[in-house]
Parts: sequence; C-alpha cells; structure tokens
Amino acid sequence: DQFINETWEKARDIFLLVCYTALRFSDLKRINKDHLQSTNTGFKLNIITQKTKEKVIIPLKPAAYSILEKYKFKPPKIEEQTVNRLIKEIAKNAGICSLIEQRETIGGQTKIQTTPKFDLITTHTARRTGATQMYIAKIDPIQIMKITGHTTESNFMKYICITKEEAAELMAENQFFK
Repeated sequence: DQFINETWEKARDIFLLVCYTALRFSDLKRINKDHLQSTNTGFKLNIITQKTKEKVIIPLKPAAYSILEKYKFKPPKIEEQTVNRLIKEIAKNAGICSLIEQRETIGGQTKIQTTPKFDLITTHTARRTGATQMYIAKIDPIQIMKITGHTTESNFMKYICITKEEAAELMAENQFFK
C-alpha cells in the first residue's frame, strides 16, 4: 500500500538523519534551510538545541544532506511515537530479532527479561548509534560531546555502545599493537 511505504520511508529517513547527526528527535524536527550553512567542505548544520540551549555545529554527510534535500530541508512531519513504532516494524522485517537479556533490579530483586532486539529500537537508539559510529570513525570524543551535549567524558563513554570485539579492532589499528 502506497501510504504504508511512504510512511515507512519517512520513518526510515528520520532514523537515518538522527544516526547521521546524533541530534535528539526534538531538535531534528525543528531543522529548516536556515540551519544549513554552505562551506568549502560541504554543508554544516548549525542549530541551538532545545534541551541544553547550546549551539551545535555538525558537518553533514552527503547522505544526510540528500535526505534533507528530498524533504525540501524540513524533516518529514511524523510524530516520534509513530517513528518508534514503524522503526520496530522495519527492524523486525529486516530480521533484527536476536534476543537481548536485560537485568532490572527492583527492591533488591534482580529480574532478567529477554526482549527481541527490534523491540528495543527507538529514535534514541539512532542518536546513540550516531555517537558510536563517530567514535568508531576515530572522531575525538570531546568533539562528539559538542554534538551530544555530554559534559563529562565518563558519561559519554557510558553512552556509546561498542562491543569488546569493536574495541579490540580499534585498538589493533593503534601503533602500540604494530
């Protein structure tokens, strides 16, 4: 059905924009052409975040610029709850179904719950993914924190999601291990 495909596409594009910028959904939905700045290296997004009232300047990947251009430089109008619901459906259809164990301690009692991975994906997952991918690309954590708004590197390091295998791969590329 045309409506479903269009709506899924909008949800996907929003998810990708959050991945590419590491912005909060609330800031992403406010973007307009005035927030874009042309430079000799491409485009930058220049916006004051709602939560921290801090100005962030983010170089735009060509893929992010293309998505914004597709929507005339205003992200598609779609509610965050709808995006989250659709992203879960998209992830499920894509086979992102492995079970994730979550531990929760309430009143001294630890409970373990297993949840399919697709059920855990939200726009916030995209933000964490963006920050994590920037970190894996070896962008200095302090620079990434200028986008995410984290004020301490220790809190930032809790925020990014990197496996032990990914950490080992990054370390293996370091001169120390050569």
